[in-house]
Amino acid sequence: MIEWIVTSSALILLVLLLRALIKSRVSPRLRYALWGLVLLRLVIPVSLWESPASVLRAAQVNEGYQLVSTLPDNMSLYENGSWRFVAGPDGAFQMERDAAGRWEVDQPRLHNAYGWVAVPSAEEARALRDQGQKAVDTAGLKRLVDVQNVLRVVWQAGIWLFMLFLAAVNGKFALGLRRGRRPDGEYHGRPVFIMEGLPTPCLFGLFRPGIYLTPGLGEDEKPHVLAHEYAHFRQGDHIWAALRGLCLALHWYNPLVWLAAYLSRRDCELSCDEGAVRLLGEENRADYGRTLVGLVSRRTTPKDLACCATTMTGGKSALKERIALLVKHPRTTAAMAVLVAAACAVFAACTFTGAAKAEEPEADPVEPVQTEQEPAPEPVDEPAPEPVSVPVDLPTELMDLSRPPEEQGEWLLLAETPGFDIALYRSAQDGQHVYLRVTNQSFQRFNWNLSGMELLPTLEVVDGDASITVRALYRRYEGTYFNGRTEEPGIVADQVFYDWDASTKYWTERTIASQPLQQLTEDLPALADLPEVFGADLDEPVWWIGEVQQENIRLYWAQYEEQMYLRYGEHIQKIDEKLETNWLPEMYFEDLDGNGERELLVFYNTGHGTGVYTNYIAVYAWDGESWTGTTHDPLELIKDFNRQRLYSFYEDGTAYIRYDGKEILLDLSDLWTANYWDSVPDICVLSEAQSYYRYKDGSLTLTLGGEILDTGGHFLHGYCFEYVCPITYHNGSITGYNSSLNARSGVLRSDFAVEVEPELPELSDTFRDILRQFIRQCRAEGTENLSSENFAICDVNGDGRDELITQRNNTYMANQSERVYDGDGRELLAQYPFMTYYNNGYVTAGWSHNQGAAGDKLWPYTLCRYDSSEGKYVQEAAVDGWDKSLRDTYLSYDETIIPFPEDVDRDGDGFVYYIITEAGGYAPVYGEPIDYAGYALWAARYLGANVIDVPYYPLTEENISLIG
Repeated sequence: MIEWIVTSSALILLVLLLRALIKSRVSPRLRYALWGLVLLRLVIPVSLWESPASVLRAAQVNEGYQLVSTLPDNMSLYENGSWRFVAGPDGAFQMERDAAGRWEVDQPRLHNAYGWVAVPSAEEARALRDQGQKAVDTAGLKRLVDVQNVLRVVWQAGIWLFMLFLAAVNGKFALGLRRGRRPDGEYHGRPVFIMEGLPTPCLFGLFRPGIYLTPGLGEDEKPHVLAHEYAHFRQGDHIWAALRGLCLALHWYNPLVWLAAYLSRRDCELSCDEGAVRLLGEENRADYGRTLVGLVSRRTTPKDLACCATTMTGGKSALKERIALLVKHPRTTAAMAVLVAAACAVFAACTFTGAAKAEEPEADPVEPVQTEQEPAPEPVDEPAPEPVSVPVDLPTELMDLSRPPEEQGEWLLLAETPGFDIALYRSAQDGQHVYLRVTNQSFQRFNWNLSGMELLPTLEVVDGDASITVRALYRRYEGTYFNGRTEEPGIVADQVFYDWDASTKYWTERTIASQPLQQLTEDLPALADLPEVFGADLDEPVWWIGEVQQENIRLYWAQYEEQMYLRYGEHIQKIDEKLETNWLPEMYFEDLDGNGERELLVFYNTGHGTGVYTNYIAVYAWDGESWTGTTHDPLELIKDFNRQRLYSFYEDGTAYIRYDGKEILLDLSDLWTANYWDSVPDICVLSEAQSYYRYKDGSLTLTLGGEILDTGGHFLHGYCFEYVCPITYHNGSITGYNSSLNARSGVLRSDFAVEVEPELPELSDTFRDILRQFIRQCRAEGTENLSSENFAICDVNGDGRDELITQRNNTYMANQSERVYDGDGRELLAQYPFMTYYNNGYVTAGWSHNQGAAGDKLWPYTLCRYDSSEGKYVQEAAVDGWDKSLRDTYLSYDETIIPFPEDVDRDGDGFVYYIITEAGGYAPVYGEPIDYAGYALWAARYLGANVIDVPYYPLTEENISLIG
């Protein structure tokens, strides 16, 4: 904190000096730009690098700065004045050895990097100061720490109070403008308003700023004022004003920051005068100056600095300077621009940097002065731990194993955990020990033989809460493993845990048995031993059970270990899928997601028999070195159907089923009269025992058997219908998400379905032409059977006229679409065919893929609204989610880590929703997270209307003939 104050104050003084030197020698725009450097320093709380030119080098000479800049964050004492707990940042007071070189386990001293030492009593501190040492008693040090903590609380309270003041000033100003303004056209795309009672014209608004004029402006004054305020907009001053308020909030205690805010606002007006004249033309320079004289009337107040409006205030001195610069019209020469740039570079090197801590001077050990109140402690016989003082200038680059240790410096870095500032070192001359450092609090030695080391160890924090536990893996080569192509050296590691005690500042070591880091020597079958004949003798140890012809992809089954092997050319690897050996797998090598890369699709039969037929599916993606498998489990779909379906059974033997907007009427009268059921069938479920996947004509589908049973009836009596849904594949290697197979909205079908004669709605000539073209397009794309393609005639946008809807389903995922046309044949909307229409003009369109963040709790969708003025649907937003159980952090496209927003998840269910207003993009990289309560309110606003039951008609041959 003190470094931030010193460097930012020094930069303001340097800019003030430079500003005075170049006052009328450069253009106002360059003078105004100098404050951007100050703003950057005021919002960056840390030093960016260390430099010998840093102003902090001069501050280090002062002993008061040395003491205050290294105060701990917290400190507690025993009753005798000795310390019992110290917590603080790097550079704060730390433990040291006693004068005899032993570790003082009873009460070690405290010291900092500048040579200050803290001792229990004031008498001992005075004695050390008399000997020329920098000393302070621990009670005095604790008082400074307490004052520091109070000041920190006051500073934080001041920030919140000033932010409230900012909000009040700008909120009141905005409310007054909104209530009293009246439109007065536009100026270069900016809305212009007239406002009664406004002291001066201004530009106001953060996201869509408008120009506000005072009434009574003359016709010759108005263009000048508009040009001036538009110059503010072009410079982004409405944004800079908000940033200026942020700087004042962070540094409300610093008068230099207030001075900088005042002068930067003044230079802003000078820069805008130059910009306004550029817009108006040089011939209007004098007239513009006369307009300024009539408008700038009062001095700038603190309230003006807090307001984000660009009001034309400044008083007489500011007005005098503005008129003078308008007359002089200073310009920036190339030489002056280079000098100013060089000065700014020097200022940055001096104020954006920190200085390395001064090394503690070498000094002869001084015996501690004993007081009458505090006798010297008795020697302790038990062995002391092995922490030592943290060495100066420890390396930051990892040890290079290709070079001799003695050529790389005194200390060598073996491993580190940057997030916790914990690192592992060794000495260049000592290969029998390692040293573990935590910040600058401890540098503790442990026995470990590193001679002949071929691999650097790794260091990982496994518990970073109240106590810290780190795991070190001391790695070495041992054995071999097969990577699918060749044998490579295997790696094993000795696992050691180090537990940190914050009260004693000691590590405790726990050693765990060695573990392999890479699987050693897999027992994969040799290529020469694999069968070359499909359906080889089942008595052989390995069978050839499937292939993709002409692609050299084969699947093998090792009977002795019940293990499958997948071969691709010379590559072979194990796969852990289920198999019923009485049924050979089906294999396809196709582009399942339309991205140009083919995937391997394998169907396994996992169960068969009377009343039982179940499939298992896996998709393997090739990354150039190995296969990565993705599977699908229909259990969630089955559970959802059994929980959400509507079911009714009638006395005439008919049964009605509705699910996911699809419905079917079954005629089961023959079964009912034949007493298939012992009582009225009251159960309607999808069964796990009847499921199979199918791939045909580029489409992947899942069929689940549906049962209608009575509570006490026989299992075999119930299969009466099927639920068939398309399956889409998403390759996660492209976006970094997990690959997935997802079931989409399906159809209900049955041999018992009641056939209803198609009664097509009346088709206009326009709709009939669109349907004919749609049919021709489907057939041109290779789809002969169009019964899976649908259309509908319905008023879905609420304009009182019917729309035509076409639905393309039987094709690759990327080409599946649902389109809406108006009565004139204009296309209103095109989305993936997973649509729900509402009678308020809104429609939700499910995405073709769930990208992985939402998991099974939400299928992402796009919300569109019918805009009658534009005559089409426009996108309002998209909705996605993040399920924390999948992962608690995500990697953004710019390689930044996004943590799960715990503060937003107020109900603690581990799931948040994202409202995305950008075009494209997925959560959590895009959009704003909200909890369920916020999402429910948002959804009720748009989706609280009734759902339109759209009657879809399949393009059967009979319906196609009726279309003509």
